[in-house]
Amino acid sequence: LAAQGDFALRCADLARSAPAHWQVVLPLAARLAKAERGASAADELIGGTSIGEFLGRQKPAAADWTCALLAGSQLQEIGLGAINKSRRTQAIAQRVAGWLAASLPVHPDDGGAPTRQRAQAGDVLSALGDPRFDAQRFWLPADKMLGLVRIPADPEFRIGTRNADAKRVEEIVAYVDYEEINDALTPTPEFLIARYTVTVAQFRVFVEATRCKIGDARALRDADNRPVSRVSWHEAIAYCDWLNEELASSPLLQDCEPSRLIRQHRWRVALPSELEWEKAARGGLRDAVFSWGNDDDPARANYDRAIDHISAVGCFPANAFGLYDMIGNVWEWTRSGFHLYPYRAADGREDLKGAGARRVVRGGSWGCDHGTARCAYRIGFERDDDRYNLGFRVVLRSSPVE
Repeated sequence: LAAQGDFALRCADLARSAPAHWQVVLPLAARLAKAERGASAADELIGGTSIGEFLGRQKPAAADWTCALLAGSQLQEIGLGAINKSRRTQAIAQRVAGWLAASLPVHPDDGGAPTRQRAQAGDVLSALGDPRFDAQRFWLPADKMLGLVRIPADPEFRIGTRNADAKRVEEIVAYVDYEEINDALTPTPEFLIARYTVTVAQFRVFVEATRCKIGDARALRDADNRPVSRVSWHEAIAYCDWLNEELASSPLLQDCEPSRLIRQHRWRVALPSELEWEKAARGGLRDAVFSWGNDDDPARANYDRAIDHISAVGCFPANAFGLYDMIGNVWEWTRSGFHLYPYRAADGREDLKGAGARRVVRGGSWGCDHGTARCAYRIGFERDDDRYNLGFRVVLRSSPVE
């Protein structure tokens, strides 16, 4: 195959006719064909167009996403060292990466690829260089808000599961713990929360900059665009403090809105409170079981062993606030101590130096079933805990955190 004169066209024909059958052959053939011809084959698989150009004409089908993944696998097999020697092949790699990034959050009902294929695309994307993140800005998301999403104040929000809803929720998840029952209003102020959980690449920058001695070196061994895991509560707090200082002082970040909020209005980077986390996770859906509604659907989040491992951030559809992976993938630390409801922020649960040994974690992980991977479920972990399925995301808030 690699020796044929019409190699690129042959790859495209084979991929369209039976993509699963050729998923090993096409990448190996691209390596044998060398960088120029192999990259040309990858480009042919995506029609030589960017995802933006394609979307201007039509909606991609599952077969288009599969061809994009095969193109990424071809480039990965050739190797970035060879691809980066030419501007032309670099441009092809950027086009393919754009396709892969766009494929990740598309649900199969909307023409997306199956769950495991999207997870594979996320890992290939990491190998090629994920365009969703800015290497020059501490691998933070490549947008003006650095991936932070504004959540409006909600004076009518109510954390947890209401007594009146407990039976309805139990019909979906089998069991509702008394510790999540709450009927009191818990108003939320305005805050900003990260679109993604903190990634391996982001956490590595922090570790290298501060020379922080983390408890488990395996936290930095996963793919760059996967959520960092094996992180203790203390390490997550240290990352927040470091990021807050960088936003306040780094010239690389001075032109962004989060930096202005910190420098001029004394906002601060922190772990989300339990209240902030649940408000964000619900995506505006009051009393829903999951971020997307009340139907169990492992194609919408990485839980119930749908993939059997941590996946790259954003491999599932965002909730209505534009937040990814609030449910599943990794458990997420909050700053809140594990206290019973009713929820009162002033009762000591938000005191970083007190509030007991256990801190609330939320969201469930890839190995959890739908009984725990949902909006209202809460559990407490010890602050030194650094489990294989435990990560975090950050918020930017106006109230002081002490």
